[in-house]
Amino acid sequence: MSLRGIVSLLAGFAVLIAILAHQDLSAIWQAISSAGWGLVPALGWRGAAIMLAACAWRSLFVRQLRPQARYMMLIRWIGEAVNTMLPVGQVGGDVVRGRLLRNNLVLADHAVKSGYDPATGTSTPHGSHGHGIVGGVSVAATVIVDITLNLFAQLIFALPGLVLLWRGADLTGSQALICLGLAALPCGLVLLGQSPAVMRLGLSLARRLGLIKESASEKSSGLGFDLAVSHLYRRYGRIAAAMIWHLLAWLCRTGETWMILYLLGTPVTFLEASVVETLIGAVRVAAFVMPAGLGVQEGALILLCGWIGVPAAPAFAMALIKRARELALGLPGLLSWMLEERRLRRRHRAALHRRPGPPTELPG
Repeated sequence: MSLRGIVSLLAGFAVLIAILAHQDLSAIWQAISSAGWGLVPALGWRGAAIMLAACAWRSLFVRQLRPQARYMMLIRWIGEAVNTMLPVGQVGGDVVRGRLLRNNLVLADHAVKSGYDPATGTSTPHGSHGHGIVGGVSVAATVIVDITLNLFAQLIFALPGLVLLWRGADLTGSQALICLGLAALPCGLVLLGQSPAVMRLGLSLARRLGLIKESASEKSSGLGFDLAVSHLYRRYGRIAAAMIWHLLAWLCRTGETWMILYLLGTPVTFLEASVVETLIGAVRVAAFVMPAGLGVQEGALILLCGWIGVPAAPAFAMALIKRARELALGLPGLLSWMLEERRLRRRHRAALHRRPGPPTELPG
């Protein structure tokens, strides 16, 4: 971990301890104890959300060339584990899942046809992976578009609850505007990141991380990645399908918050729970410098829950429960990442032994 990461982590722990020092620990423990084992099925909502988010990502590929749904769910889970457990600024998990999918698809292509031309002594990668662009450009494009659609779905899902709370006088006009700004901030950041100048910078970074492997002509033109992203946005049917899957995923994330608060003895409406869940997601994106939003997430939960009438003790209890869920899903996810990297390397070594020509560079 870098020095900046260590400093951010220590700052997050300091904020968390400061919040904890001002809470009624007995009330927090009583709230968690009253929920009991009912919290276990409540946490299953997050697993369902991950599966639905994987379906959204998968729907962006051409139907005939879509990766296996089970594998997409696996690497989507790994990506979430990386984002929640490691200091990667809430984007490292997306790089990891895109890189894993690209490498898996490349190895699958090589298993079908070698692509080695003995006449020229060169190796030509086959397989467009869904968009008619060679190498991993299209995989990276689907990751970018998937992130954008997920954040738009988050904003759409938050709007009805915000309007209801504002009209019911649960939120003042200024509070509603702050919440709206928080919900829209991640979308604005991602759209800014897709401007031509930032896109060129992101393209260079993606090449270094191994997420993109372009042909020589695409490298010289620099247009492969831009074309793949714009091509995807014009596929309105796929975009609509992905948005529906993402909205369903946010429905499950909201279901987790709603059920936890119900089990803690402070029931709220589903729309109120949607405001809390979507804004917590926005806060974590905005506080990307803090590993896993440590301290920031807890403070924001107490503040947001207070706006909808939930006392601080059950709000902080929910924050602790969500941290426990992150550990329960994140640690096995990181282990699965390690095992998947090892499996891909074994497949690559086996492919080298089968190929008649010189070995190719290890993907990623």
